[in-house]
Amino acid sequence: MTAVESLQVDCSNGEGVWKAIAHASHHRWDRRGTPGASYERADGGVTLVVRLQGCFASLCPVLNGGRVFSPPPARGTKVVFIGDFDSNVGMLSTHLRDRTVDWGDLYNDMRSCLPDSDAAPAADPKFQPPGTPPRRYVGMEGLQAFLDDERLLLFAVNQHQAAPPAPHAKLLSLPLGLAEEADAHALWRVYRRFTRAAAAAADAADGDARPPPPPLPPRRALLAINNSGWQHRAAVNARVNATFGGTLINSYGSERPYWEILMESKFVLAPSGMGYDTFRLWEALAHGAVPIIDACPGFSRTYAGLPVLTVADWGDVTPALLQEVWHEFAVERTHEWDYRRLTERYWLELLADAAATGSVDAITAQHPLRTELRGAAAAA
Repeated sequence: MTAVESLQVDCSNGEGVWKAIAHASHHRWDRRGTPGASYERADGGVTLVVRLQGCFASLCPVLNGGRVFSPPPARGTKVVFIGDFDSNVGMLSTHLRDRTVDWGDLYNDMRSCLPDSDAAPAADPKFQPPGTPPRRYVGMEGLQAFLDDERLLLFAVNQHQAAPPAPHAKLLSLPLGLAEEADAHALWRVYRRFTRAAAAAADAADGDARPPPPPLPPRRALLAINNSGWQHRAAVNARVNATFGGTLINSYGSERPYWEILMESKFVLAPSGMGYDTFRLWEALAHGAVPIIDACPGFSRTYAGLPVLTVADWGDVTPALLQEVWHEFAVERTHEWDYRRLTERYWLELLADAAATGSVDAITAQHPLRTELRGAAAAA
């Protein structure tokens, strides 16, 4: 599977979201001109893939005043939600002091989600046995109950997630990837050369006689700082530079091509910006460098299986640590890295397979909830 079709709904109207899901569960929309938007599972149920649009600033409309899964979908229905996307903030993001721009506080937003006075639970007795208190699905408690509901299979969002509810097996942040603007064309060219080099090495091992691409340049620099120093990034740059004795120079805005800096560096500092996920993180990976970021419980599982150095404190980024990690990542653990995860196809197949099987077990296996932290602060 290389594509995921979806039912696109306006989530500013929460009632309309759940009516559309209930209708689609009873009337298979792949027969109505939306192929691939529903998945027939081996257990006889169906998974619906629903793209939310128009509500990335608030989840309150989706909780619909407590009327979640009302009217109820057909029995055996599971839902994959794909959140409304913005490159800087996600549907489950919240402000993290000295880490992100203050786009808003998810917890305050959830406290403002008031229940309808006549909000009723779903009619399915499996989810509302007679005599039990009704599920209200409002506030943070309601959000947690929504995530735990068996009818929700997966909620795919972007950017970092508030913790709690993250980390959660049903929450997965999709990566920003590489930028698509015109000034990224040079990066794409080098990225293709890098992937061709990896493919040529694999072909050579299989006896393919194709000529190899041009050799990659040697990585002379241990660490590159190449960011604007905007807001909290300035403090991060200064903290790391101090551990290097003030010898590092921020190459942002220099005349040297960005891709050239990435290709010659072993590590690239990738502090958060407006959000935790940054293009720099994926640009570094695409060019064979190791990005360094600080831990975020609701985002770290996104880059599992890729050589990313995650630290608990920026003061832990020292020459000694980087030398140790480079040998580990570039020599001892090279077989662990799955560079398919830099491709759109990998993520589309990940979502499609979860929808087809009705399970997130494979996602959890490939993107575990725990993150390996390095440095003195992590060991404390």
